[in-house]
Amino acid sequence: MKKILIIAPLLTITDAAASSFDDPVLWLRELGISQAGIGADPGSICLADFEIYAAYTNPYQIGRLRWNDLFLKKGFESWGIHGRFNSYRLEEYYNRYGYELGSAFRAIDSLVLLAALRHEEENYAGFGSFEKREMDARFAYRRFGLSIGAGLSGIVLSEDHDTGNSGRVRAWGSCSYEFSRAISLTASVRRFSNGTTRWLFGQDLRVSEELNLTIGYMNRPDLIFGKLIVSHGSYLFEFTYYSVSSLNDTVIVGIGYKR
Repeated sequence: MKKILIIAPLLTITDAAASSFDDPVLWLRELGISQAGIGADPGSICLADFEIYAAYTNPYQIGRLRWNDLFLKKGFESWGIHGRFNSYRLEEYYNRYGYELGSAFRAIDSLVLLAALRHEEENYAGFGSFEKREMDARFAYRRFGLSIGAGLSGIVLSEDHDTGNSGRVRAWGSCSYEFSRAISLTASVRRFSNGTTRWLFGQDLRVSEELNLTIGYMNRPDLIFGKLIVSHGSYLFEFTYYSVSSLNDTVIVGIGYKR
């Protein structure tokens, strides 16, 4: 009975608004809103450098719930590869982990295509384990400070069972405009296969070479976020704050390296 009481509210949270906790976290990274951070958007993956980033948080300050994320990529200008591993764990009661491998290709100077495969496993104590394999496909076009992106995320290739975190195919689009090297605005929309729609609006402000600030809003549920990036040489430190309606606030701490 104790396991059921603990797992039930967790499933309610992760299933809220057709997204899990890390959906907005990874959405921000896939959009590459921040000009200073480590992005997972197609254009950033192709940049000729090596990047690695690790993040940790206690989602919504729920007991011993833990979320960890590790991302790395290597770019060669005309193409790039990336990998990701993340886990979502509540002691022995619930554990979800996944890993992703993908590649981006610069079709022309302004157009970059990306494809990625992801494997995910969920384990519910006393209820069994479930696996699924997904695919993402998206593109990014950038010219004269205007960036346009679109794609499909969470295309299910195979799965053991329709869990609360399954069937979340997301068609999405985004548009960003860089007014100057210091200021950019972004709007993005995601449409889930169950009919739910999420919006994101964000503004990126580069205060200095060492300091970058991103603020924004998402709906379903209402979520206000802010991200502070402090850079020093090849290293960067990220502090992300989420204020979510009906849930406790969340702070994500991350550290990255670029070379």
